[in-house]
Amino acid sequence: MSGTDPAADQGQPNSWDAVDADTHNGTLGLNPINVDLQLFTKCIQDCQTTISRLEWYQKYIQDNSLDNIKQFSNEPGGKALTNMFSSRGQQLISTMYSLQNTMEKMGDAFTTALQTYLNHEHMTSSDLNRIGSMSGVTPSAPPSAPPTDFNPPASGSPISTISLDRPPVTNADNGIYSSIRPGESMLFDDFYEFGKSLHGSDSIARTAGIQYSWMADQVRSDMSTLHDDLVLLSDDGWTGSGKQAAIDAVATIRDHSSNLSDSIKALGENLQTCAEWLLSTYQGMPVNTAMGYLASGTPGGELMLALGQYRGVYSQTYVPGITTAAAEMPTIQPGVASSPHSSAQPGVTTASAVSNSSAPDASSYVPQNNAAAQESLEPVPTGDVGQWIDQATQILLQMGYAPNQIDARAIATIIAHESAGNPHAINLYDSNAVAGHPSKGLMQTIDGTFNAYMAPGHGDVWNPVDNIVAGVRYAIARYGSLDSVPGVAAVAEGHAYQGY
Repeated sequence: MSGTDPAADQGQPNSWDAVDADTHNGTLGLNPINVDLQLFTKCIQDCQTTISRLEWYQKYIQDNSLDNIKQFSNEPGGKALTNMFSSRGQQLISTMYSLQNTMEKMGDAFTTALQTYLNHEHMTSSDLNRIGSMSGVTPSAPPSAPPTDFNPPASGSPISTISLDRPPVTNADNGIYSSIRPGESMLFDDFYEFGKSLHGSDSIARTAGIQYSWMADQVRSDMSTLHDDLVLLSDDGWTGSGKQAAIDAVATIRDHSSNLSDSIKALGENLQTCAEWLLSTYQGMPVNTAMGYLASGTPGGELMLALGQYRGVYSQTYVPGITTAAAEMPTIQPGVASSPHSSAQPGVTTASAVSNSSAPDASSYVPQNNAAAQESLEPVPTGDVGQWIDQATQILLQMGYAPNQIDARAIATIIAHESAGNPHAINLYDSNAVAGHPSKGLMQTIDGTFNAYMAPGHGDVWNPVDNIVAGVRYAIARYGSLDSVPGVAAVAEGHAYQGY
């Protein structure tokens, strides 16, 4: 992952880096003929408010474990779906931080341009000084208080009669159907244990859904204020060679300011729908073991009939519930890598596949090999690296990634060139290292990227399995598939490997 940063994929942060730089070097300024000083001041204040709110929302997601949701059930498909929701919570934190970074650059650019103009015109800057800097802004709660009532609405019919009445979605469910345990393989006591594991899962999903829906409304309100003021900015308010870049950067934020709230809203609605079929499934499961029923006098024939009913509830409600929820999972673009929250996510524990997870010294770094040409993809290795790849693959499948997204040979190729299979590899010499966040581990992830893409419960960058999972998720998010990673594609075509 040498020399890369997910922020480059977003476009917005980098465009505002350039605009901010233009205001500092004098190639972008305010047009004295058309500038609206009050509007520019208002936009600066909007940026600061948005930054403080985004900081608060990130903490709200973590404080309420929306980035590490308790498993819906003991069944692999339920676990995979829960992990998908947790992953979306983690991506929201990353995306919010990315947007926060953009707001800081925007606010700094506006502030610098306005301050330069005021100084040139010998005008007072008291309003500007009152607003203050964009950095070091403290979290600020939205005007509307978070929800506290998570009880389900009254229903005119028993929830247990609900059935989604549609076949499993196998072509648009993010590959999750293959991870669901077949109902016909489950016996009476399997359904009993399954039912116990569902207890309270509807409340978990409903609570998270209501919290997300509330947050979506708050974010939409925050962004609409900024959007309305940006719309009023005149393109003729800028001057200098950096004018077009500033116009384009403002338009990008203005045109896409509602995307984040829409994604959060869809996530909340999805979770609240999940609460319905989770409760319906739970209420359709046995409350005792087969032996328990027999001991209480229930005939064995009735138990066999009941088993058929449990399988029906499972196949008609639970399975299509999972596949539909996975198919309707909103896409959230990953944000900038250097998330300030690092590994402080509640409920995330460190995996223990490697006994020694302390940070290594510089002598353990194995540089990637970019010299060899006419190569082919690495075969899946045996030994420790092969086992680590296999373990990581199983985790990714449980999270809902499709098997065709996870090419073991592509993973092996990345590992061979990035770290030569050394889980303690660290690069202390490239641009990332100079910037203070060196690439680490098998897949050579910087800390920010690892934190943004790690799986719940797999938060140790030095753990080879955790590192592979985070690296693969990053690669898929950025390039669409492992086969499209530049280094993998280059090697497959007989060229030298390129760092990703």
